[in-house]
Amino acid sequence: MIRVKKISSDNLNILRLCENIAIENLIENGGELQFSKTIYECDEIYCILKNETIVGYVALKYGYRLKDDAYIMQVAIKKDFQRKGYGTILYNYIKKDLININYLTCDIKEKNINSINFHIKNGFIPKKYVNLILYQYKLQ
Repeated sequence: MIRVKKISSDNLNILRLCENIAIENLIENGGELQFSKTIYECDEIYCILKNETIVGYVALKYGYRLKDDAYIMQVAIKKDFQRKGYGTILYNYIKKDLININYLTCDIKEKNINSINFHIKNGFIPKKYVNLILYQYKLQ
């Protein structure tokens, strides 16, 4: 059974489990471990679970880039569950759940083509700001 669950950002056990997913993915992909503290600065986390095991998450911060946005600080899906629809299920749930928020936004590094394609496929549009390309999804 697959389900999405909203978790408070003060649940340290869940934060650590989510952080481990991100670290495993970074190590697998040869990335740099430079962002692990940001998960502890988020306002909310949405986890996707399969048979009650966390297989991915999105960490959100409200009003971070735009005053009316939910900014995606981190998103990660366990390697074995990538490209199987879990990210889209998670994003669709978040899009329906957010109230009084106009945009779902995220930064994506230019070299992260897989993430750019995923976000565009899920309705995000790149918007250029001063030194930043911000991917936005209009919620309402």
